[in-house]
Amino acid sequence: MHTSTHAYQNLIGIVYKKTIGNYVVHAGERVITCAISPRLRKELIYPIADPGSLSHIVRSVGDIKTVDPVAVGDEVSFIDTQDGSGMIVEVLPRRNRLARMNPGIKKIEQVVVANLDQVVPIFAAAQPEPKWNLLDRYLVSAESLGLASMICITKLDLLEGDMRLLTEVETYRKVGYPVILTSAATGLGINEFRVALQERVSVFIGKSGWARVAAEPQSPISLLNAIQPGLGLRVNQVSQATEKGKHTNVF
Repeated sequence: MHTSTHAYQNLIGIVYKKTIGNYVVHAGERVITCAISPRLRKELIYPIADPGSLSHIVRSVGDIKTVDPVAVGDEVSFIDTQDGSGMIVEVLPRRNRLARMNPGIKKIEQVVVANLDQVVPIFAAAQPEPKWNLLDRYLVSAESLGLASMICITKLDLLEGDMRLLTEVETYRKVGYPVILTSAATGLGINEFRVALQERVSVFIGKSGWARVAAEPQSPISLLNAIQPGLGLRVNQVSQATEKGKHTNVF
């Protein structure tokens, strides 16, 4: 009896998007949706000894110390299953990461994104007014992880001659942080911001929910649409009652 076997090929790619249970991986010119190997859900513990003195066998298995072992930005080894999908079998060593401790699970780390070149806090100049202490927290967090930061201030067209913001901006510039002033409505700073993002892996951070809410036409989402025409992220209006954005559930 003849038995046919098929050898799956391991490939290397970068995770650029994920949803529950699915990871979208760029590998050269290909885009492949992958699941992850059950092995990555556990931590394999090997004996500590001269590699030549012991065989490479698993001594024990423990729960991993992260919420999800695969993050956006990870370089991964995956199996091409030849049906348009794949399975991630290994996460390659990270050069850095942006992470936080999961508030609902003690001692479990949540890696937000890996292998970054810069962190980009985005704050509005007005509506709502910027909270500088929150920006400071973002900058300190990035510094603690050895990550560079670039500050982006949006909605400059709503400033209406108030010079207090420019005074704060100069304070950050004096201590070494690049600050770019932008407006999606007028086009101010859009090209400068686009150039500052080129050839770099960046993560945008802001107040909770900012990536899902927007104030047309000056929101962070509108800013991303202006930087990359055709991105097509949806926007919505700011609530006049709360001065907060409305959820659009686009991510």
